[in-house]
Amino acid sequence: TMLRVFASLFLAVALASAAPIVTVPDLDTSHLSEEFFQEWSVLGRAEAEHVVLLSFAVRLDGVELLEKKFASVSDPKNADYANYWTHEQLHNTVYPNADALKAVTTWLESAGVEFQVERGFVRAKVAASLAESLLSVKLFHFQHLRRSDVTVTRSATPAVLPAAVAPYIDFVGGLVSFPVLRHLTEHNVEKAPKIKPDNLRSLYAIDEEGSGETWAAQALAEFQHQAYSKGDLEEFQKMFHLTPQAIRNVTGKIGVLGHTEANLDVQYIMVTGEKIPTDFWLVEGFSFDLIGWITAVQKNKTADVWSVSYGEDISTVTVDYATRLDKEFQQIAVLGASVIFASGDSGVYSRSGGTAKFHPSFPASLPSVTAVGATQLDDDGVERNCTTWSGGGFSLSSYFTRPSYQDNAVKAYTASGYLPSSDLWDSAGRGFPDVSAVGVNYEVVVDRIPMGVSGTSAAAPAFAGVIALLNDIRIKAGKPQLGFLNPWIYQNPDMFHDIVMGCNNNDVKDAQGNPAGFCARAGWDPATGMGTPNYPKLKAAALAA
Repeated sequence: TMLRVFASLFLAVALASAAPIVTVPDLDTSHLSEEFFQEWSVLGRAEAEHVVLLSFAVRLDGVELLEKKFASVSDPKNADYANYWTHEQLHNTVYPNADALKAVTTWLESAGVEFQVERGFVRAKVAASLAESLLSVKLFHFQHLRRSDVTVTRSATPAVLPAAVAPYIDFVGGLVSFPVLRHLTEHNVEKAPKIKPDNLRSLYAIDEEGSGETWAAQALAEFQHQAYSKGDLEEFQKMFHLTPQAIRNVTGKIGVLGHTEANLDVQYIMVTGEKIPTDFWLVEGFSFDLIGWITAVQKNKTADVWSVSYGEDISTVTVDYATRLDKEFQQIAVLGASVIFASGDSGVYSRSGGTAKFHPSFPASLPSVTAVGATQLDDDGVERNCTTWSGGGFSLSSYFTRPSYQDNAVKAYTASGYLPSSDLWDSAGRGFPDVSAVGVNYEVVVDRIPMGVSGTSAAAPAFAGVIALLNDIRIKAGKPQLGFLNPWIYQNPDMFHDIVMGCNNNDVKDAQGNPAGFCARAGWDPATGMGTPNYPKLKAAALAA
């Protein structure tokens, strides 16, 4: 008997005019949508010797203990709060099931596959001909239609695993999922004031900088060749009269030229988290390889605050993949790490544009991360509104149901006024974002020239820098770092500026003329979360926790 394991197959791409389904010998297109061919073209079969990277997610032991620790160590009302595990405790508690690991590695060894075991994953570089034989698939080269320099090798159909190993593998990564290429949102609002270091810190009343006396640190995870420029960082700090500060550790290859996304992330996490040691982690390749990054962090956690400004539609990944990834984030949470994701730049529609149903973002809608939405300043410099494109909503409950830490806040919102039609969204899912920060018209230095950039990818590093600063203050006071933030956030609504105006409908309206999205209201809402930082109150709550 052969059992099927479905990896990340369903593809979310920008909708455009209908394109014909192409016919290629041996290519089974039954799992591919018509919209897929608006983003990718088929170049042909992969050469037998072409090498692909595959990740086999081996079933874990200790998951129930992990979930229990994750809940207790993250809750300020629990006696176990901030009593984090060491790496040794984590690795002795949560590990690949011995029978599962033996079955998978024996299977690969018998086929002559060389591999590495990285925590709960077996990762292998395999010749295409061997991968096709092992997994009963056919591999093809695909080229992105908007980026001719981006090619990937994938199967159009999911893996077929032998019955001897299928029960032991949660999913196979690197086989059928296609990268969603990152592009910064051009949403600069003509009358909105420019965001520069001085007015960003003033907006949230940040009057401190890192002490240089603790081990508090912050980090950025980047993907798809988005490297930062050291020269642009130096020019940015000079231009805005900031204390010169270099990146502490760089993982991955960066060149002389910087990319806008990475420059934005680096420059502004070092504004709100000024003088906090900062690391930069660039994951190889064009794929959104969260597995490679998160397993490396589990082994060597150099920073306790991570900001990530990448994402995609949750329907691009399977439930098995999303569930397992959430457990991987729980593992670094019990080590004391805060992981912060941008909530997305297409309102309730993720990357689908405006369609019949809402499309929640991923990984922002994972219960074990903190999602950050975007607000904007009015022309008088006051922060009153969410942006119409700020990502938010509810995960599909088939992926994740509402976590207990936000239950009361979500119930209050859904009982408080107008809601979009119930057939567009899943009220039982995890609500996001959790918080917001200003996200429009950031002055970023690129190629030594300042330019305006907008997006939740600006809000996320700005918020992350605030958390790193709070960690520094807590550690100086003899307390551990904050770790997973969400229970603390929802238990302390007064430490945020409540945003009560605007809707994240991405300028789409329903048949009755109402915003086809969620609108900000008093308290938590799926447009702005709990609101934007009030630094003095955040500091007081951090020291009290």
